[in-house]
Amino acid sequence: MTEMPPSTWADRNARHVQAAAAALRTLVERSLGQANDQNGKPASDPAALDAYRRAVDASEESAPVPSAVGLLCRNLRFSEIERDVLLLCAAVEVDPQLASQCAAAEGRPTLAFALNLFAPGSWTAVSPSGPLIRYRIVTPAASGDSCRADRANREWSVPKSRRRTWNGQRSGPRH
Repeated sequence: MTEMPPSTWADRNARHVQAAAAALRTLVERSLGQANDQNGKPASDPAALDAYRRAVDASEESAPVPSAVGLLCRNLRFSEIERDVLLLCAAVEVDPQLASQCAAAEGRPTLAFALNLFAPGSWTAVSPSGPLIRYRIVTPAASGDSCRADRANREWSVPKSRRRTWNGQRSGPRH
């Protein structure tokens, strides 16, 4: 693996999240366009989801070293759905247009919103034993009880301490 100067690595992380945000905007737009229930929740659009995942993979593969998200995914053995949930949480922090699209759908990016986009009917990405929850990589943004229905409809986000990595505020990987 090629070493990159810290500022270049931080910039690379920011570009990766921005590329994911652009692909997510398209996915959300297409999914909301196909919303098939009265609540306007995103409908699963397999072609749009496939295009989004190809764009994210291409962004990751185009760099000489893995991004922070890529390293997390590899080291913690994230599934595609877990990666997608993480990228959605990170992308709404750096892309106001994507945040607005999510707000138009549900008022905020909830876990239920993310799972409707990426894996309708599947809760495996947010299992308490899965890495996203176990390592508190994404957390509910609001407090409240922990029943499943409540957790699904609360806003989810990446904790501030973890956000710095892809906002270019932290140096490269430590060796």
